[in-house]
Amino acid sequence: MKKNTNISVVTTCFNDGHMLHLPVGSVARQTRSAMEHIIVDDGSAQPETLKILDDLERAGGVRVIHQPNTGLAGARNTGIKAATGDYIFPLDADDRIPEDCLETLAAILDENPGVTVGYGDYETFGLETRTVHTGLPNTYRLLFNNFMPVSSLFRRTAWEITGGYAEGILGFDDWEFWIKLAERGMVFRKVDKITYFHHVHANNMWLRDKSKWSRIIAQIRALHPDLYTAQHLAKVRKENHVTWLENAVYRIPPPTRYRLRRSALAFSIPIARMLGLYRDK
Repeated sequence: MKKNTNISVVTTCFNDGHMLHLPVGSVARQTRSAMEHIIVDDGSAQPETLKILDDLERAGGVRVIHQPNTGLAGARNTGIKAATGDYIFPLDADDRIPEDCLETLAAILDENPGVTVGYGDYETFGLETRTVHTGLPNTYRLLFNNFMPVSSLFRRTAWEITGGYAEGILGFDDWEFWIKLAERGMVFRKVDKITYFHHVHANNMWLRDKSKWSRIIAQIRALHPDLYTAQHLAKVRKENHVTWLENAVYRIPPPTRYRLRRSALAFSIPIARMLGLYRDK
């Protein structure tokens, strides 16, 4: 098994200095070390954040890149462009990873040259605590659901081929990036382990905003119109053996699905799994 492939971790920061100890500390404790941890300061103006960034850079172990504010996608692209690793792992400034994360995900890519992305399940912490079973790769589901963790390990070549994260959309540039990879036939592989911890707090509660979701979905569909034709959807649904129930659930807008998770879906999905009508965990 190839183990000498370099891993670059890329963290973006915009006035998030008080939370940087989460990603920085967890990367430092990895059983398979990253060759570099790049933090892109995306125009922070908060004195506390700037001091923390300066202290981290002086202490060593991370490389800090300062730039004017461009948004999350632009900051991620800046970090990856500066990275020297063959594998890229995005890790947000408010999240952390278990000690075996990079070792677990890198093994997927090491052992399978034809696989582009390795990902796992995750847990949330902060305002919400739960385990999220992401589900197996499914290119049909991906067109409707942002089920792929942003903190997944992918080959740098995939970023180069696709042009990286789209900088002109309102949000979920990571979702659009995964769609772009799938559109080009790149392969995803899941491992049944927790590979990162996602921080739920007040600043990311907008994810439940139905209006913003609708605008983001419209932007993504406009970037990939051929993927959302009735003919293509029927073809991909058949290829992924999607059941009628899975299709119905996938098409529920995420904010609505979030609310249903604690009611109707929470009770019906386990039964549907037993009947073989819903296979994603």
